Amino acid sequence: MKTLEKLGLIAIGETVRHYRRVVRNISMEKLAEEADISPDHLGRIERAEKSPHYTTMFKICSALELDMNDINKRIHELVHEHKDEIEAEREADNQ
Repeated sequence: MKTLEKLGLIAIGETVRHYRRVVRNISMEKLAEEADISPDHLGRIERAEKSPHYTTMFKICSALELDMNDINKRIHELVHEHKDEIEAEREADNQ
């Protein structure tokens, strides 16, 4: 099952990866350099292994020329797609 938190991390990671690869066509190392973070840290964010701090996300979005609202939109889309799973998980947790 996908928790709400995990869906958020997945949405962030896949949106960053998409903009990096498809829109900007740059390497992870180049984006990390432009955002002033380590490539390792960026990799963990893209793989949804690490929750980025707001300032880190701001630096990544600035480097990608990406509006943070685009990431929020993707989070809402994923939550809607997995609404039934999330509700079932909440019900199971409450029992």
